[in-house]
Amino acid sequence: MTRWFFILSYLGTLLIVLACNKPNDLGSFLEEEDKIGIFFDSVPISASMMTDSQAPTWQVNETLVPTHVAGKLNDPIFGLVEANISFQVGIEEEPNFASAQLDSVVLSMAYDTINKTYGSVVELVDLEVYALAQQLIRDSVYYTNSTISDGNELLGSSGLFQPNYKDSLQIAEPLSNGNGHDTVQYIPHFRLRLSESDDALGKLLLDLSVDDFASNEIFRQKFMGLMVKPNAAAGMMVHFDMFNPLTRLNLYYSQNDTAKVMRFPVLQNLVAVNTYRHDFAGSPAEDALENPQSLDSLLMVQSMGGPSIRIDVRDLNGIESAVINNANLTLPLGYLASADTASYPPIEQLIIEELKEDGQQEIIEDIGTLLYNRDLDALFGGALMTNDAGQVLYSFNVTRHMQKMARGEVSQTMLISNLFKGSIPSRSIVVGTKANSGARLNITYTDL
Repeated sequence: MTRWFFILSYLGTLLIVLACNKPNDLGSFLEEEDKIGIFFDSVPISASMMTDSQAPTWQVNETLVPTHVAGKLNDPIFGLVEANISFQVGIEEEPNFASAQLDSVVLSMAYDTINKTYGSVVELVDLEVYALAQQLIRDSVYYTNSTISDGNELLGSSGLFQPNYKDSLQIAEPLSNGNGHDTVQYIPHFRLRLSESDDALGKLLLDLSVDDFASNEIFRQKFMGLMVKPNAAAGMMVHFDMFNPLTRLNLYYSQNDTAKVMRFPVLQNLVAVNTYRHDFAGSPAEDALENPQSLDSLLMVQSMGGPSIRIDVRDLNGIESAVINNANLTLPLGYLASADTASYPPIEQLIIEELKEDGQQEIIEDIGTLLYNRDLDALFGGALMTNDAGQVLYSFNVTRHMQKMARGEVSQTMLISNLFKGSIPSRSIVVGTKANSGARLNITYTDL
């Protein structure tokens, strides 16, 4: 009884103390809360275009190169662009070509049926195939503007053609038991006999010794790979699935009157690189790059190592110690009269990198690992969208990056580019900062 009396007495005393003192403490807290200001502001920014040479098209463990393209087109806004594919092929077995007689060498390349083509669908494409004159190194990083030598040895030329994604191909293939041929039906794909240069490639392969096929590493020293690039005619770009089993070199030969075939596929551990050449001469993009004020109400961003959008934050005075509650960058989509969005659809997903003072680029913190394991659009934004007012735009959540910028931890320059800036061909035209309802950076912050 004494114990419970003591506990109840203690609790009663505690309640009396709280009743006497708490209102003053709470009132003081509310008074301090009223002093904390929450502000909404539009941060002054300037925007321009710049060429971007730091777009990798091959990097070990890189997952942002989902397709490869070959071709050439003349974009009415961005000018001329050419796309080459350089790639290695490998071996899955050790052949013995003793007394073998060459039939033909055929390159087959699976179409990417998701992306298909880029450019006018009524145009034609003309592709040529060359032997590489340099080794592709798996641990190297290759960029959109990397120089890769083909040695100028033409192996085959397709002539002008329109890709056919609907009709399957029936090919007479040698039977594995050596008893003649069988007709095999393949999905639609690009197929080219490499018979130029007096069948030089077929002769090279058949002349290799058994030791030359001892490993893929040894084989690639003897045959470095192939390059597929466009001929002079401008038209379209064709997407290829480089790691599809159908993308391979097919060597047809006979041995002791028996028809045989050896296939050299693009194995998963081999290198496939896209490189591009741009010529902006005479285009609106050239005018905007060389004279930033000439088209200050429009900005242009293009993949394939084309232009990116540079955003410079001009004034952060007064918010160095503030807490950034929310920061949102919006880029409304714009159009030029000569733009054909059917042939050149706008980019689906843009990203933002910090452009450091030394020229290096780094994905901003608001993206982080979202590129690989979470929903980028839901948390960061950057996807093409239509807002409640019916305006088509890109919207980015850059709260963390702006907080770091306010503290002086990062530069005040951001670079906006395509998520697949080294891969999927696409481009967008957006409204610049000088136009009404143009690009804006709005923040909400608490001034402590």
